[in-house]
Amino acid sequence: MAWGGLIGPRSYAQDVPLQSVELRAAADKGDAQAQDKLGDFYRSKSEATGSGWDSIEAQVWYRKAALRGVSNSQCEMARIAIREAELHSEKPDICKAVSDEAIQWYLAAANQGFKPAQIDLGREYQKGRFVMKDVAEAYKWFVLASKTNNLLDAAMMEGKSSRDALVAQMTPEEIAEGNSRVSGFVPRQASTKELPDAWWAKEIKLQGVGVTEGGHFAIINGKTMAKGETDFLRLRTKYVRVRCVEIREASAVVEIGSLEGLRELQLSRNSK
Repeated sequence: MAWGGLIGPRSYAQDVPLQSVELRAAADKGDAQAQDKLGDFYRSKSEATGSGWDSIEAQVWYRKAALRGVSNSQCEMARIAIREAELHSEKPDICKAVSDEAIQWYLAAANQGFKPAQIDLGREYQKGRFVMKDVAEAYKWFVLASKTNNLLDAAMMEGKSSRDALVAQMTPEEIAEGNSRVSGFVPRQASTKELPDAWWAKEIKLQGVGVTEGGHFAIINGKTMAKGETDFLRLRTKYVRVRCVEIREASAVVEIGSLEGLRELQLSRNSK
């Protein structure tokens, strides 16, 4: 089972090469490009060693950078979600939730003109696995990825190859529609509100609040927690670290795994 946040006693700072200490320091201070590079570092390390811990750490930094608009991290977040959707293909509700998040990340990166995301997104529209099949939309993304003045650009060549292979299967009407969409494309950066939240975050529920001689407590996904306590919640596909920051009359403020900032969990009416 996967882990949904940076958890456990391991110190990741010790994993970063000495020459990357400044990079880690910059990432800790919120430098989005440094966070993106750390994500790449841990992803490469995970691929080389098979370490699940390094994969988790990559996701932590990719998410931070993705939320700050870095297209490479947005694309990597999409790829991570696509792999998870594939793992849960036999569970339609989970598969849809994860794949929806993936497509949103792909769109965020592709709309900025990031060619790897445009190619991946084009393939999803071509296959129709996690979005409705739309060859004109696939064609649009392949054409956009193939546009560059650098003839040695690997992504450009891949986009061109994908476009040419698809054209052979398209009708003249579909090609005309695809070209119309290409003409109407305007690069832009997604707003914060357009970026997806982690699909599993919705599974974290406040089920009750109360008070004892020892003070106030909150019940979150069956776990009783006091202010300042940290525990690990078991969701459907992963464990997530949650720290209880504050307990209010009908809500609790928490810090969740790799997610940015604090979240206020509201007590539902059915729980009162």
